[in-house]
Parts: sequence; structure tokens; C-alpha cells
Amino acid sequence: NYPLQSAFLVTMTNTVADVTGDGTAYTVVWDTEVFDQNGDMSTTTYTAPVTARVQLSCCVLLQQVVAHTSSASQITTSNRSYRTSINPAAVQAANFYTVTNSILADMDAADTATCVITLSGSTKTVDVFGGTTPTSAFSGIILA
Repeated sequence: NYPLQSAFLVTMTNTVADVTGDGTAYTVVWDTEVFDQNGDMSTTTYTAPVTARVQLSCCVLLQQVVAHTSSASQITTSNRSYRTSINPAAVQAANFYTVTNSILADMDAADTATCVITLSGSTKTVDVFGGTTPTSAFSGIILA
């Protein structure tokens, strides 16, 4: 509703190789800022400027996911983590796999939010895919 109302959209232009696969929790590093009204987003972390309800969405395209047995995507805030599991059979059959997560989060002023990916069951071979057409993105907007 206002020109400086907190809202952001960040994407990945460059692929980041070998970030998880062995159980490592990887906080996604975003390399392209599409917009950041109010300047509340860094390369990894959104910081709420006020106490509010914030709609957060994370979509990440993974590659080299064959042979992994468990995986999860989560939006982690200062108050709690919102985790979604990924179907291991689908992961085992794919070279590329998209994970998504979206939540209306309660955030206090100065609370933070990040997008975290974890895959297990093999070695650290999973990449977060980037490109000129956004395939991975993290966004948020204050709603109330």
C-alpha cells in the first residue's frame, strides 16, 4: 500500500555447486535482487522492520539429486521453522527437482527469515540451480 512497504524478491543467476546431499543444511545465498522495497533483504536473510504478518515463499530448483533418500525445504524464522518434506522416491528418479515452501509467518520487529535446503543419503553433490530465467526465488511481503 505504501512505496516503502517491506516487500522483496530475490533470485539466483548462478548455479551453486555441491551444497548438500550429506545432511548439510544449506542456507540459500541469493545473488540477484529483483526488488527490495525498504531494504530489508540481504543475500541470505530477510529482516522484518516491524511486528507483522509476512507472506514468505521459497522455490528452489535442485540438480544432481539422484540417489538421495531424504530431503526437506524449510523457511526458518526467528520464531519457528516451517518445513516441508520431499518425496524420496521422486528425488531418486530425478536429476532436477523443485522444492517449494510458502507460509504466512508471524514476525516481530528485527526477526529474520531464510530459505534452507537439506538432502541426505549420499554425498554432497546437490546443486542449487540458477539461470537468467529465474528458477529459484525467495519472496516476501508484509500483509498486516
